[in-house]
Amino acid sequence: MARAKTVHTIEYCDKGNDLKIPLKLVSDSDHRGAAPDFEYQINLDEPIHCRLRGKDPEVITKQLFELLNKHFEISWAPFLYVRVTFGETNCNYSGSNTRGREMHVLIDYVLIGSKPDGTFVHDFYDADREVYTGGPHKPRYNHYAQGKPEVTSAPKKRWSSREDIETKSLIEDTPANRAALNAILAAMEKLTYQLSDLLSKDKIQATLANMPATVNIGMQT
Repeated sequence: MARAKTVHTIEYCDKGNDLKIPLKLVSDSDHRGAAPDFEYQINLDEPIHCRLRGKDPEVITKQLFELLNKHFEISWAPFLYVRVTFGETNCNYSGSNTRGREMHVLIDYVLIGSKPDGTFVHDFYDADREVYTGGPHKPRYNHYAQGKPEVTSAPKKRWSSREDIETKSLIEDTPANRAALNAILAAMEKLTYQLSDLLSKDKIQATLANMPATVNIGMQT
């Protein structure tokens, strides 16, 4: 059974920060009567998430400072990564080759980090984490990806042999932008219900016979 005891407080006073971080001594014995194994441990959740463990406290303290220095030299900002895809779909339904079209609006949450040299890094995350932790997401020190997520200036084909198209955009993560995107998603859901109703068994024949009027669904302003 592992036991941990705080044996020292590490002070990090740099880049306008004054952090006090506990250094713990962990003893672990797998067998009764056996000599316990000792290691030093640092568990940190703010301002970064990291877990460090080792025999030499000076070594893991140095690792901690390197991670904190790396973190604080980057200026982080939350963004929304919005992708729209549209294309042909094929599936085998009840032994038949089913064909159709499908569209997806995909929203990812990403932190964009700006470095002093003008380069960028980014880290995708689950927005639900904000609910679980009661606060904003913190970048994971060992999960940075270089640059920014890819964006497109206009819709482009994803596959040369198919008609799939895709757009990729990056916008600031603000309450107003989230609300606007949610409104678009709600409108898409409403349109889906309308289309399902028009193609229901009782209405599909009339819908197809009245195509000039039907194709304008969803295009009204």
